[in-house]
Amino acid sequence: MKRVCLGATKLLMVITIMLIIVYGRGITAKAVNVTYEKEKVINLVNKKMTGYINAINVNMDEVDTHVANVKTSNKNLKAKCVSHRYKYSVNTNYEAIQIYATRKGTYYVTFDIVDGNGNCISTEQTRVIVESLKDSFKGYKSIKVGKKNILKKCLEDDYTAKFVDLNTAGKLKIKMKKGYLLKDIRVERWVKSESPRLSSGGNGYADLEYLHLNNGDVLKLSEVCEYHNGEVWDEIKAEKYGDFIFTYTDLIITYIDKRGIERENTITIRSKVK
Repeated sequence: MKRVCLGATKLLMVITIMLIIVYGRGITAKAVNVTYEKEKVINLVNKKMTGYINAINVNMDEVDTHVANVKTSNKNLKAKCVSHRYKYSVNTNYEAIQIYATRKGTYYVTFDIVDGNGNCISTEQTRVIVESLKDSFKGYKSIKVGKKNILKKCLEDDYTAKFVDLNTAGKLKIKMKKGYLLKDIRVERWVKSESPRLSSGGNGYADLEYLHLNNGDVLKLSEVCEYHNGEVWDEIKAEKYGDFIFTYTDLIITYIDKRGIERENTITIRSKVK
């Protein structure tokens, strides 16, 4: 009789432990909506590293979740979680994994999503394709402003962009190679303002204008420099600016490559202020 009771007690303990484990797993495996780029293409700025702005942005719908255990598939790709932002009002969490590579190739970044107690909810992965800046422009047949093909002017070498000197506005016509699809054209340019733009202890009479263009529209260049009639001051000095010699216009082109991945290139046009 004692043996039967002892066996029943052991069985009850085993069942209890199993229930605790299952219940505990249920808590750990709490469903969290996670969105991020499953595939990302980055460019080499030079032969050693990529630009600092490359990052995998991870969005979670719970503020007490985090990115942890960030790893890469190869030593040539470096990755680190560098920023966190929480919005308690809408219960969301944003974190960024900064990445750069020392060689061209295809790599993978893996990371865990953990809860506030450090328990792993899920393991995620992003495929990272690293190429030279020149490679990212290979989808264009030509980028013309008027009769000038600026595609031939926007790279210093395989890794480095340079300013395109252009003083005359003209119709923008972009032709893509077979298998590449033009998606969007945006322009950021400086224009005169009637009211001062306040920033960092100073102001200037220039506004940054954002435009969307259709292929074939006229590309309008910046009218003035960023610091047009500007002033900067603090407790010990005051400075005043007229227009600089040059002003800059950013042409941002978005396209879909042969793999169906959305890509973006920025061409900075430098023009003299008249």
